[in-house]
Amino acid sequence: MPRIDVFYGRTDNTTGYKEYTCVVVETSESGNLQYFGDLYEPQPGCNYKILFEVPMDSLPSLYQKAGVDRLNTVGWVKSPLKEVVLEYWRNNKSRSNYDYGYVSNPMFVGIRHGM
Repeated sequence: MPRIDVFYGRTDNTTGYKEYTCVVVETSESGNLQYFGDLYEPQPGCNYKILFEVPMDSLPSLYQKAGVDRLNTVGWVKSPLKEVVLEYWRNNKSRSNYDYGYVSNPMFVGIRHGM
């Protein structure tokens, strides 16, 4: 059964500085999401769809609102930050940088506008 959840992981596949942020995903995965260079390159057999990526510059205010320290470990985001991120997503869906309705498949699950 698919669920909506929040995952903290790498969102770019560039050399040098790496971007890590929270993403809202629809998934049936039970373990950590397995990907290659970034969340937009899932390993074969992974089943998740990226619904929303939180802009990195918004993370500090979300951490503060949730009363938590900065994340530094890739993985599922827990409460209370999870609820704060989901609220941010619900309030900002119209500004999403992803195509809603994209059908997830095991080899490619996200489309980033402008790529």
